[in-house]
Amino acid sequence: MQRYRIIKVFTNENAHWQGKPLGQAVVEYLRGLKIPLRCIVVKGNEGYYETGEIAIQTLLKYNFNLPVKIEIILPVRWLKVVLRNVAAMVQDGIVAVEKLAVYHYRADEQLIPNQVTVREVMTGKVATVPPGLPLDEVVRRMLAASLKSIPVVDEERRVLGMITQENLSDHPHLPLRLGLLARLEPAKIEKFLNQLPIYTAAEIMTSPAVTVRESQQLHEAIDLMLKHRLKRLPVVDEQGRLAGVIARIDILRVIDQQVLRWKTLQHQHITVQNLKQIKQVGQRDREAVYPETPLSEVVDLFDRKEIQRVAVVDHANHLLGIISDTDLLPVRDGTVETAKEFFIHPRSALAKRRQLKEVVERMNARTAGDLMNRQVLWVRERDTVDTAVQFMAEQGLKRLPVVNDAGQFQGMISRDALLRTISKP
Repeated sequence: MQRYRIIKVFTNENAHWQGKPLGQAVVEYLRGLKIPLRCIVVKGNEGYYETGEIAIQTLLKYNFNLPVKIEIILPVRWLKVVLRNVAAMVQDGIVAVEKLAVYHYRADEQLIPNQVTVREVMTGKVATVPPGLPLDEVVRRMLAASLKSIPVVDEERRVLGMITQENLSDHPHLPLRLGLLARLEPAKIEKFLNQLPIYTAAEIMTSPAVTVRESQQLHEAIDLMLKHRLKRLPVVDEQGRLAGVIARIDILRVIDQQVLRWKTLQHQHITVQNLKQIKQVGQRDREAVYPETPLSEVVDLFDRKEIQRVAVVDHANHLLGIISDTDLLPVRDGTVETAKEFFIHPRSALAKRRQLKEVVERMNARTAGDLMNRQVLWVRERDTVDTAVQFMAEQGLKRLPVVNDAGQFQGMISRDALLRTISKP
């Protein structure tokens, strides 16, 4: 038998805490704890109060202050703190505690909170561009706000389309992702932007844009993202005007903030059904290089596979580190300008590979092992997916390496792959 307690609160409809009905306030407080407990709030049909006031069916038209009962079942280890805080919220009522021996406690894992709407998760204040804005000004606004995409709206803030990193690089108008471009000196950025072709936002945007209403539930936004393979969605109000933007990282953060760590329930002798593990995330980036791999081959791999990072492993496939495209920018010995020119200058793939060889020959770093980042967060195949959610949400990671119990590299999982696994029934 497991040691539990029941906190019982006897109150009424008029009881409030910080402007909210007491039952609602207690439920919201408990949700924020992210601990294994259950709560029920019920309204009675009739009741009596110590003041002599009664609430009975025949008098309801004169007295609407019906009795309310709140019950909280929780492990004894959390009783003290929960009892203290709940009791402080009860300004009118009785708080009691009873012992409870729990024989059976079973729960289904749920990572996407059903009650959360898009409005609660989205970023409300977002930069926009008009359809006639020139391409160089579009990029300037995106860089100024550290954006990877930007909505195109008309004068009434109706969404006409979206401009993303993919729109910029596909044409090819901007053969460098915005994250790298932002790392260059302001003079270099301006020089590059001034050389861009004369296009307007309307000419390069994706239209019509896939949008989601702010009143829709979070899981509906996730479904749209996965269906259309999008990283973010414009959010519109009931009149179709832009209200904000919701991104995958916003979703991961709300999951991390609102959902308890399901694996911890097992330590409380609670049976958790349908617990998803990292090994169930099937979609992975499996490219890897050895420490002795020449940097020219590393960048050639980036170019051919259109990837932004690669794992570095030993010959037994143990994970040693990660190389990203940003690692290739801070080169030394006077080659930095040449290297940056390589990354931002539009030219044929063959010409770029030829110049790359010249750049690499003048770099201090010669191999993947010289340049790799050894401080890498990773997860195990047997870890639960909420562990990966936590790492990605708190560290802002786009990819996360996976290893087995022997430390051998099993691929990298993305935000998209993680959300697809979470969304599966």
